Amino acid sequence: MTDELARLNEQLRINKEEGVDDGGALAKRIDDLQALSVMLGEVQGKESEWLATQLEQEWAAEWLEQQNEEIERQNDLAEELREKRLESLSAELDAINATGDALSNAFKSAILGNGKLG
Repeated sequence: MTDELARLNEQLRINKEEGVDDGGALAKRIDDLQALSVMLGEVQGKESEWLATQLEQEWAAEWLEQQNEEIERQNDLAEELREKRLESLSAELDAINATGDALSNAFKSAILGNGKLG
């Protein structure tokens, strides 16, 4: 388009030097091309903005996906810790119950005279 504008401007200069009157058609064509060039620049600017927005959205989506993966990993670790803690508490409860049963049986035996506390 720049080459076309340069060519038309050169032709307009030549026409003026030679006194050729095309009724302003050449000047109109130059104006139209310049307007088209401006619009093309605006479109290219909008396209650049759109591409930048697309990239930002893709980066944001990728970041969110990474964050979600990290949250899932943390949740898995928390679940593992909870299960291990439950197992540990269950083992402690079993030991407490076994001790309680043993003391209860020892007291019963002592009360009934079948054994000694010890």
